[in-house]
Amino acid sequence: MITRAYSGIRLKDIIRQIYIESGGDIR
Repeated sequence: MITRAYSGIRLKDIIRQIYIESGGDIR
């Protein structure tokens, strides 16, 4: 359960980083 939540947060962080690198805005 904890690992799953942690992985979910990490995935979101990775997606956000990719978005920023791509130069896209997150809303």
